[in-house]
Amino acid sequence: MAVRFVAEVSSNHHQDLDRCFAFIDRSAAIGCAAVKFQLFKIRELFAPAALEQNEALLRREQWELPVSFLPHLAARCQQQGIQFSCTPFYLKAVQELEPYVDFYKVASYELLWDDLLISCARTQKPVVLSTGMATLEEVTHAARIVRDTGCQDLTVLHCVSGYPAAPSECNLSSLETLREGCRCAVGWSDHTVNPAVVLRAVHRWGASMVEFHLDLDQQGEEYQAGHCWLPEEIAPVIVPVPEESRTISVEVVGDQNEVDASRLIRSQLAMIMQTWLLQWWFPPVAESIPTSGYLPGNRRRGVALVSGRGGTVSHTQIVQVDNEEKFSQSVHHVLQKLPGECFQYCESPASKKVPPGPFTLRVQFELVKDIRHVGLGRSK
Repeated sequence: MAVRFVAEVSSNHHQDLDRCFAFIDRSAAIGCAAVKFQLFKIRELFAPAALEQNEALLRREQWELPVSFLPHLAARCQQQGIQFSCTPFYLKAVQELEPYVDFYKVASYELLWDDLLISCARTQKPVVLSTGMATLEEVTHAARIVRDTGCQDLTVLHCVSGYPAAPSECNLSSLETLREGCRCAVGWSDHTVNPAVVLRAVHRWGASMVEFHLDLDQQGEEYQAGHCWLPEEIAPVIVPVPEESRTISVEVVGDQNEVDASRLIRSQLAMIMQTWLLQWWFPPVAESIPTSGYLPGNRRRGVALVSGRGGTVSHTQIVQVDNEEKFSQSVHHVLQKLPGECFQYCESPASKKVPPGPFTLRVQFELVKDIRHVGLGRSK
Protein backbone atom coordinates (compact mmCIF):
# COMPACT_ATOMS: atom_id res chain seq x y z
CA MET A 1 0.00 0.00 0.00
CA ALA A 2 1.59 3.29 -1.10
CA VAL A 3 0.81 6.09 1.35
CA ARG A 4 0.67 9.62 -0.05
CA PHE A 5 1.85 12.46 2.18
CA VAL A 6 0.34 15.87 1.38
CA ALA A 7 2.00 19.01 2.73
CA GLU A 8 -0.57 21.67 3.64
CA VAL A 9 0.92 25.17 3.30
CA SER A 10 -2.27 26.85 4.51
CA SER A 11 -1.57 30.51 5.44
CA ASN A 12 2.17 30.16 5.99
CA HIS A 13 3.18 31.54 2.57
CA HIS A 14 3.22 35.30 3.43
CA GLN A 15 1.85 36.08 -0.07
CA ASP A 16 5.44 35.62 -1.24
CA LEU A 17 5.84 33.63 -4.47
CA ASP A 18 9.45 32.69 -3.72
CA ARG A 19 8.40 31.39 -0.30
CA CYS A 20 5.67 29.35 -2.01
CA PHE A 21 8.33 27.87 -4.29
CA ALA A 22 10.39 27.00 -1.21
CA PHE A 23 7.42 25.10 0.24
CA ILE A 24 7.07 23.13 -3.00
CA ASP A 25 10.79 22.38 -3.25
CA ARG A 26 11.06 21.28 0.38
CA SER A 27 7.93 19.14 0.21
CA ALA A 28 9.30 17.32 -2.81
CA ALA A 29 12.70 16.87 -1.16
CA ILE A 30 11.30 15.15 1.94
CA GLY A 31 9.21 12.72 -0.13
CA CYS A 32 5.71 14.20 -0.24
CA ALA A 33 3.37 13.16 -3.02
CA ALA A 34 1.62 16.54 -3.15
CA VAL A 35 1.64 20.06 -1.77
CA LYS A 36 -1.59 21.90 -1.05
CA PHE A 37 -2.57 25.55 -0.75
CA GLN A 38 -5.86 27.29 0.10
CA LEU A 39 -7.81 29.72 -2.05
CA PHE A 40 -10.12 31.92 0.01
CA LYS A 41 -11.32 35.50 0.29
CA ILE A 42 -11.86 36.80 3.81
CA ARG A 43 -14.73 39.05 2.72
CA GLU A 44 -16.56 35.99 1.40
CA LEU A 45 -15.75 33.76 4.36
CA PHE A 46 -17.13 36.13 6.99
CA ALA A 47 -20.28 38.25 7.19
CA PRO A 48 -19.77 42.04 6.97
CA ALA A 49 -21.01 42.46 10.54
CA ALA A 50 -18.37 40.02 11.82
CA LEU A 51 -15.61 41.89 10.00
CA GLU A 52 -16.79 45.23 11.38
CA GLN A 53 -16.71 43.92 14.94
CA ASN A 54 -13.38 42.08 14.65
CA GLU A 55 -10.54 43.86 12.90
CA ALA A 56 -8.30 40.83 13.41
CA LEU A 57 -10.44 38.93 10.91
CA LEU A 58 -10.02 41.63 8.29
CA ARG A 59 -6.25 41.58 8.76
CA ARG A 60 -6.35 37.97 7.57
CA GLU A 61 -6.67 39.29 4.05
CA GLN A 62 -2.87 39.17 4.21
CA TRP A 63 -3.23 35.36 4.42
CA GLU A 64 -4.98 35.09 1.06
CA LEU A 65 -3.20 33.31 -1.78
CA PRO A 66 -3.14 35.55 -4.88
CA VAL A 67 -4.94 33.89 -7.81
CA SER A 68 -2.13 35.13 -10.05
CA PHE A 69 0.21 32.67 -8.27
CA LEU A 70 -1.67 29.58 -9.49
CA PRO A 71 0.00 28.97 -12.88
CA HIS A 72 3.44 29.54 -11.36
CA LEU A 73 2.78 27.13 -8.49
CA ALA A 74 1.47 24.46 -10.85
CA ALA A 75 4.52 24.82 -13.08
CA ARG A 76 6.92 24.58 -10.12
CA CYS A 77 5.16 21.44 -8.88
CA GLN A 78 5.48 19.89 -12.32
CA GLN A 79 9.18 20.69 -12.37
CA GLN A 80 9.63 19.04 -8.97
CA GLY A 81 7.56 15.96 -9.83
CA ILE A 82 5.01 16.63 -7.11
CA GLN A 83 1.24 17.08 -7.38
CA PHE A 84 -0.39 20.47 -6.88
CA SER A 85 -3.63 20.72 -4.92
CA CYS A 86 -5.69 23.51 -3.44
CA THR A 87 -8.78 23.94 -1.28
CA PRO A 88 -11.49 26.18 -2.78
CA PHE A 89 -13.44 28.24 -0.25
CA TYR A 90 -15.76 29.96 -2.73
CA LEU A 91 -17.55 28.60 -5.79
CA LYS A 92 -15.64 30.58 -8.40
CA ALA A 93 -12.41 29.21 -6.94
CA VAL A 94 -13.23 25.77 -8.37
CA GLN A 95 -13.19 27.23 -11.88
CA GLU A 96 -10.05 29.28 -11.16
CA LEU A 97 -8.24 26.17 -9.95
CA GLU A 98 -9.40 23.70 -12.59
CA PRO A 99 -6.63 24.35 -15.17
CA TYR A 100 -3.92 23.85 -12.57
CA VAL A 101 -4.70 21.42 -9.74
CA ASP A 102 -4.21 17.66 -9.84
CA PHE A 103 -6.94 17.18 -7.23
CA TYR A 104 -9.32 19.23 -5.10
CA LYS A 105 -9.39 19.17 -1.32
CA VAL A 106 -12.63 20.19 0.42
CA ALA A 107 -12.11 21.47 3.95
CA SER A 108 -14.08 20.20 6.93
CA TYR A 109 -15.82 23.56 7.21
CA GLU A 110 -17.22 23.24 3.68
CA LEU A 111 -18.31 19.57 3.88
CA LEU A 112 -21.99 20.50 4.10
CA TRP A 113 -21.88 22.83 1.07
CA ASP A 114 -23.42 20.63 -1.61
CA ASP A 115 -22.94 23.16 -4.41
CA LEU A 116 -19.19 23.25 -3.77
CA LEU A 117 -18.99 19.44 -3.69
CA ILE A 118 -20.90 19.18 -6.97
CA SER A 119 -18.77 21.84 -8.62
CA CYS A 120 -15.54 20.02 -7.70
CA ALA A 121 -16.87 16.62 -8.76
CA ARG A 122 -18.05 17.88 -12.14
CA THR A 123 -14.46 18.62 -13.13
CA GLN A 124 -13.81 14.83 -13.09
CA LYS A 125 -10.68 15.46 -11.02
CA PRO A 126 -9.96 13.47 -7.84
CA VAL A 127 -11.55 14.89 -4.69
CA VAL A 128 -10.36 14.65 -1.07
CA LEU A 129 -12.77 15.42 1.78
CA SER A 130 -11.95 16.28 5.40
CA THR A 131 -14.49 15.38 8.06
CA GLY A 132 -13.75 17.41 11.21
CA MET A 133 -16.90 18.10 13.29
CA ALA A 134 -19.16 16.25 10.82
CA THR A 135 -21.48 13.39 11.74
CA LEU A 136 -21.20 10.07 9.91
CA GLU A 137 -24.48 10.82 8.15
CA GLU A 138 -23.11 14.15 6.90
CA VAL A 139 -19.90 12.50 5.70
CA THR A 140 -21.65 9.70 3.81
CA HIS A 141 -24.03 12.28 2.29
CA ALA A 142 -21.05 14.30 0.99
CA ALA A 143 -19.31 11.18 -0.36
CA ARG A 144 -22.47 10.10 -2.14
CA ILE A 145 -22.94 13.52 -3.76
CA VAL A 146 -19.35 13.58 -5.02
CA ARG A 147 -19.60 10.07 -6.49
CA ASP A 148 -23.07 10.58 -7.96
CA THR A 149 -21.84 13.74 -9.70
CA GLY A 150 -19.13 11.78 -11.50
CA CYS A 151 -16.01 11.73 -9.33
CA GLN A 152 -14.33 8.34 -9.65
CA ASP A 153 -11.41 9.00 -7.30
CA LEU A 154 -12.52 9.94 -3.79
CA THR A 155 -10.54 9.93 -0.54
CA VAL A 156 -12.09 10.76 2.84
CA LEU A 157 -9.80 11.99 5.63
CA HIS A 158 -10.54 11.53 9.32
CA CYS A 159 -9.84 14.88 10.95
CA VAL A 160 -10.00 16.29 14.47
CA SER A 161 -10.69 20.03 14.35
CA GLY A 162 -8.32 20.97 17.14
CA TYR A 163 -5.31 23.20 16.54
CA PRO A 164 -3.40 21.36 17.84
CA ALA A 165 -5.28 18.11 18.47
CA ALA A 166 -4.41 15.93 21.45
CA PRO A 167 -3.49 12.33 20.57
CA SER A 168 -6.02 11.12 23.14
CA GLU A 169 -8.79 12.75 21.09
CA CYS A 170 -7.84 11.31 17.69
CA ASN A 171 -9.99 8.13 17.77
CA LEU A 172 -8.14 6.60 14.82
CA SER A 173 -10.57 3.69 14.68
CA SER A 174 -12.85 6.16 12.91
CA LEU A 175 -10.84 5.41 9.75
CA GLU A 176 -12.45 1.98 9.66
CA THR A 177 -15.88 3.52 10.28
CA LEU A 178 -15.34 5.90 7.36
CA ARG A 179 -14.07 3.08 5.14
CA GLU A 180 -17.18 1.01 5.84
CA GLY A 181 -19.57 3.96 5.59
CA CYS A 182 -18.15 5.61 2.46
CA ARG A 183 -16.61 2.59 0.69
CA CYS A 184 -13.64 4.55 -0.56
CA ALA A 185 -10.00 5.22 0.30
CA VAL A 186 -9.50 6.83 3.69
CA GLY A 187 -6.71 8.81 5.29
CA TRP A 188 -5.67 11.02 8.20
CA SER A 189 -5.52 14.82 8.33
CA ASP A 190 -3.03 15.51 11.12
CA HIS A 191 -3.10 18.33 13.65
CA THR A 192 -1.15 16.51 16.39
CA VAL A 193 2.48 16.88 15.18
CA ASN A 194 2.96 13.45 16.74
CA PRO A 195 4.83 10.75 14.76
CA ALA A 196 3.19 7.93 16.73
CA VAL A 197 -0.28 9.10 15.72
CA VAL A 198 0.65 9.29 12.04
CA LEU A 199 2.34 5.89 12.01
CA ARG A 200 -0.56 4.31 13.88
CA ALA A 201 -3.02 5.72 11.35
CA VAL A 202 -1.01 4.06 8.58
CA HIS A 203 0.12 0.81 10.23
CA ARG A 204 -3.00 -0.12 12.15
CA TRP A 205 -5.83 1.59 10.33
CA GLY A 206 -4.71 1.56 6.71
CA ALA A 207 -4.58 5.30 5.96
CA SER A 208 -3.69 5.70 2.28
CA MET A 209 -3.16 9.47 2.56
CA VAL A 210 -1.71 11.63 5.32
CA GLU A 211 -2.20 15.38 5.16
CA PHE A 212 -0.14 17.54 7.52
CA HIS A 213 0.42 21.27 8.03
CA LEU A 214 3.95 22.37 7.11
CA ASP A 215 6.01 25.41 7.98
CA LEU A 216 9.56 26.07 6.81
CA ASP A 217 11.11 28.13 9.57
CA GLN A 218 8.69 28.76 12.46
CA GLN A 219 7.79 32.08 10.82
CA GLY A 220 4.48 31.05 9.24
CA GLU A 221 1.24 32.66 10.37
CA GLU A 222 -0.05 29.39 11.80
CA TYR A 223 3.09 27.93 13.34
CA GLN A 224 2.61 29.37 16.83
CA ALA A 225 -0.76 27.63 17.15
CA GLY A 226 1.14 24.35 17.48
CA HIS A 227 -0.28 22.18 14.67
CA CYS A 228 2.45 22.66 12.02
CA TRP A 229 5.35 20.31 11.36
CA LEU A 230 8.81 21.50 10.34
CA PRO A 231 10.48 19.65 7.43
CA GLU A 232 13.09 18.03 9.66
CA GLU A 233 10.32 16.73 11.95
CA ILE A 234 8.12 15.10 9.31
CA ALA A 235 10.88 13.77 7.02
CA PRO A 236 11.79 10.79 9.27
CA VAL A 237 8.12 9.82 9.42
CA ILE A 238 7.75 9.75 5.64
CA VAL A 239 10.76 7.79 4.46
CA PRO A 240 12.04 4.68 6.25
CA VAL A 241 8.83 2.68 6.49
CA PRO A 242 8.10 -0.48 4.48
CA GLU A 243 6.05 -0.62 1.34
CA GLU A 244 3.53 -3.41 1.15
CA SER A 245 1.62 -4.93 -1.72
CA ARG A 246 -1.58 -6.93 -1.38
CA THR A 247 -3.26 -9.18 -3.90
CA ILE A 248 -6.42 -11.26 -3.81
CA SER A 249 -7.33 -13.98 -6.26
CA VAL A 250 -10.79 -15.54 -6.44
CA GLU A 251 -11.60 -18.65 -8.44
CA VAL A 252 -14.75 -20.71 -8.89
CA VAL A 253 -14.63 -24.16 -7.34
CA GLY A 254 -17.25 -26.79 -6.60
CA ASP A 255 -19.28 -28.83 -9.04
CA GLN A 256 -17.48 -28.68 -12.38
CA ASN A 257 -20.43 -30.29 -14.21
CA GLU A 258 -22.74 -27.30 -13.90
CA VAL A 259 -24.08 -25.74 -17.08
CA ASP A 260 -21.86 -23.11 -18.67
CA ALA A 261 -24.35 -20.26 -18.18
CA SER A 262 -24.44 -20.80 -14.42
CA ARG A 263 -20.66 -20.99 -14.30
CA LEU A 264 -20.38 -17.71 -16.23
CA ILE A 265 -22.50 -15.97 -13.62
CA ARG A 266 -20.40 -17.48 -10.82
CA SER A 267 -17.22 -16.35 -12.58
CA GLN A 268 -18.50 -12.80 -12.73
CA LEU A 269 -19.46 -13.02 -9.08
CA ALA A 270 -15.86 -14.07 -8.35
CA MET A 271 -14.50 -11.09 -10.27
CA ILE A 272 -16.75 -8.64 -8.42
CA MET A 273 -15.88 -10.17 -5.06
CA GLN A 274 -12.17 -9.82 -5.88
CA THR A 275 -12.62 -6.09 -6.59
CA TRP A 276 -14.68 -5.61 -3.44
CA LEU A 277 -12.19 -7.39 -1.20
CA LEU A 278 -9.26 -5.37 -2.52
CA GLN A 279 -11.11 -2.17 -1.63
CA TRP A 280 -11.76 -3.39 1.92
CA TRP A 281 -8.66 -5.36 2.89
CA PHE A 282 -5.95 -3.24 4.50
CA PRO A 283 -3.64 -5.54 6.47
CA PRO A 284 -1.39 -3.64 8.88
CA VAL A 285 2.34 -3.60 8.33
CA ALA A 286 4.22 -5.38 11.13
CA GLU A 287 5.74 -2.62 13.23
CA SER A 288 8.78 -4.64 14.30
CA ILE A 289 10.40 -5.04 10.88
CA PRO A 290 13.71 -3.33 10.11
CA THR A 291 13.86 0.09 8.47
CA SER A 292 16.12 -0.90 5.59
CA GLY A 293 16.91 -3.95 3.54
CA TYR A 294 14.78 -6.92 2.52
CA LEU A 295 12.67 -8.78 5.06
CA PRO A 296 13.28 -12.55 4.81
CA GLY A 297 10.14 -14.63 4.52
CA ASN A 298 8.12 -11.52 3.84
CA ARG A 299 5.32 -13.24 1.92
CA ARG A 300 2.12 -14.11 3.82
CA ARG A 301 -0.76 -16.17 2.42
CA GLY A 302 -4.22 -17.15 3.51
CA VAL A 303 -6.80 -19.36 1.75
CA ALA A 304 -10.53 -19.47 2.41
CA LEU A 305 -13.70 -20.91 0.92
CA VAL A 306 -16.73 -18.66 0.43
CA SER A 307 -20.13 -20.14 -0.36
CA GLY A 308 -23.69 -18.97 -0.75
CA ARG A 309 -26.71 -18.87 -3.02
CA GLY A 310 -28.33 -16.31 -5.31
CA GLY A 311 -25.39 -13.92 -5.14
CA THR A 312 -25.54 -13.72 -1.33
CA VAL A 313 -22.73 -15.08 0.84
CA SER A 314 -23.86 -17.42 3.63
CA HIS A 315 -20.68 -19.10 4.86
CA THR A 316 -16.91 -18.58 4.99
CA GLN A 317 -14.23 -21.05 6.06
CA ILE A 318 -10.52 -20.59 6.62
CA VAL A 319 -8.57 -23.33 4.87
CA GLN A 320 -5.08 -22.12 5.69
CA VAL A 321 -3.48 -18.92 6.96
CA ASP A 322 0.14 -18.12 7.75
CA ASN A 323 0.90 -17.88 11.43
CA GLU A 324 1.53 -14.17 11.81
CA GLU A 325 -0.88 -12.61 14.27
CA LYS A 326 -1.64 -9.33 12.47
CA PHE A 327 -1.96 -10.97 9.08
CA SER A 328 -4.20 -13.73 10.43
CA GLN A 329 -6.39 -11.20 12.25
CA SER A 330 -6.81 -9.07 9.13
CA VAL A 331 -7.90 -12.07 7.01
CA HIS A 332 -10.40 -13.20 9.65
CA HIS A 333 -11.70 -9.63 9.94
CA VAL A 334 -12.52 -9.39 6.22
CA LEU A 335 -14.14 -12.83 6.11
CA GLN A 336 -16.38 -11.89 9.01
CA LYS A 337 -17.83 -9.09 6.89
CA LEU A 338 -18.91 -11.39 4.05
CA PRO A 339 -21.92 -13.42 5.36
CA GLY A 340 -25.08 -11.66 4.26
CA GLU A 341 -23.28 -9.55 1.66
CA CYS A 342 -25.12 -9.51 -1.66
CA PHE A 343 -23.00 -8.97 -4.79
CA GLN A 344 -24.41 -7.51 -7.99
CA TYR A 345 -24.05 -9.68 -11.09
CA CYS A 346 -25.23 -9.53 -14.67
CA GLU A 347 -23.70 -11.59 -17.45
CA SER A 348 -26.60 -10.80 -19.77
CA PRO A 349 -30.03 -9.11 -19.46
CA ALA A 350 -31.62 -12.55 -19.10
CA SER A 351 -29.44 -13.44 -16.12
CA LYS A 352 -31.12 -10.74 -14.06
CA LYS A 353 -34.35 -12.72 -14.16
CA VAL A 354 -32.86 -16.01 -12.99
CA PRO A 355 -30.72 -15.76 -9.82
CA PRO A 356 -27.81 -18.19 -9.86
CA GLY A 357 -27.90 -21.26 -7.69
CA PRO A 358 -25.35 -22.19 -5.02
CA PHE A 359 -21.76 -21.10 -5.49
CA THR A 360 -18.40 -21.90 -3.89
CA LEU A 361 -15.40 -19.66 -4.38
CA ARG A 362 -11.78 -20.13 -3.35
CA VAL A 363 -10.20 -16.87 -2.11
CA GLN A 364 -6.44 -16.42 -1.66
CA PHE A 365 -5.06 -13.46 0.25
CA GLU A 366 -1.40 -12.55 -0.25
CA LEU A 367 0.66 -9.84 1.44
CA VAL A 368 4.22 -8.96 0.47
CA LYS A 369 6.34 -6.57 2.54
CA ASP A 370 9.32 -5.29 0.57
CA ILE A 371 11.39 -2.47 2.03
CA ARG A 372 14.35 -2.45 -0.31
CA HIS A 373 13.58 0.79 -2.13
CA VAL A 374 10.47 2.65 -1.07
CA GLY A 375 9.14 4.26 2.08
CA LEU A 376 5.69 5.56 2.90
CA GLY A 377 6.13 8.60 0.68
CA ARG A 378 6.39 8.82 -3.08
CA SER A 379 8.94 6.74 -4.99
CA LYS A 380 12.32 8.32 -5.56
